[in-house]
Amino acid sequence: MTPTHPTVCPKCGKQLTPIALGADTAPWACFDDGIGFWSCELTTSARALYRPQYNDWGLTTARVSMIAEIELEFADAVTRGTSLREDQFTLAPLSQLENLAGRHGLGASFLALLQVEIKNRGGH
Repeated sequence: MTPTHPTVCPKCGKQLTPIALGADTAPWACFDDGIGFWSCELTTSARALYRPQYNDWGLTTARVSMIAEIELEFADAVTRGTSLREDQFTLAPLSQLENLAGRHGLGASFLALLQVEIKNRGGH
């Protein structure tokens, strides 16, 4: 499974990095710009609202809806126990996945999927 949205930074256009940190961390990062993004902020409709000069999406009703989507993404991350999403597995380095699998507090179903991905990629 891969992301259904573009995985390049809306500000600079460089490839984003999947992040496997705590649930309160956005799952995508642009290290060149020092910005994190939630997946809903990377959709085509969200990109149309993005204002790179301000690094925001403005103050529109669409942004209010996006904030509600971020809250849902956050709740899902809490359930998983990490910011990394299942659709990021194929983009994350095997070493990152293996480190993540050793953490405490991961959701059981997420951990099971993670272990399958690690095994499929020849990891431990």
